[in-house]
Amino acid sequence: MPTRTPALILVLLAPLCSCSGIRISEALPNAELMEAYDTSIGVMGAVGAVQVDLLDGTLPDGLALESDGRIHGEPLGAGHYEFTVRVVDGQQRWAAGTLSLQVSYGNEEVYLGPVMDEGEMNRLCLEGTEFGGEIYHLMCQPWIRIAGAGVPDQSERQLTAGLFWVGPDGFADGGWFDDILLRELPASELVWSFEPGSYLPEFEQAGPNSPIHTTVSDEGLLVAGEETGPGVVVLEHPTYGLGSIDILVVPPDFCPAPEGC
Repeated sequence: MPTRTPALILVLLAPLCSCSGIRISEALPNAELMEAYDTSIGVMGAVGAVQVDLLDGTLPDGLALESDGRIHGEPLGAGHYEFTVRVVDGQQRWAAGTLSLQVSYGNEEVYLGPVMDEGEMNRLCLEGTEFGGEIYHLMCQPWIRIAGAGVPDQSERQLTAGLFWVGPDGFADGGWFDDILLRELPASELVWSFEPGSYLPEFEQAGPNSPIHTTVSDEGLLVAGEETGPGVVVLEHPTYGLGSIDILVVPPDFCPAPEGC
């Protein structure tokens, strides 16, 4: 009785190869976020030099695919990636296959935080007054004035979140010192929520109230209510977990910088 196994194999392979005798190994070693990665796509049965092209999908940011099948660089995006390549050998025979690459990361090495350009950092990340023998900073802590304060465009703020790599000093400081912004995260990838904070003496001028009516939309638009005080925007991403952005809702005459605003 004839076996049907070879026919079944041909059916399964037809979408992925030309059945020319060339085979592509789907096994790629795992990569680590922000770590040097260098490997080559495994090709069997090819004659002469091969030419490799990307047909579909994308590699992680930071990695490059060379025409000889080498993949190298430092990946900037964690997660599971799939992409399809085509290999052509020296006799113009070809094969195509889908490859998988897993980019892992350590939870202590990356975090979610606010993304601000240089102008915003100059305006918002200000040095606070001395309190209890220490200088308190509003570093990367956006502050917005309450609605009706007479300050245009200061009762709401569009927040942008990103994935940061903690630098050699080991502190998550929002890119102010040695942290590296790996990439901005689309608002649609995040779940946003606002939590009022507790009264903090160092922000006494901002008022002892809790900003219970401040809100943040699904797209990261923060709108201040009439109450002042500290709060936090909580970010949640399916891959990178939880992050936060500290917020300070302030009255019209509040300025946290000793040199003035």
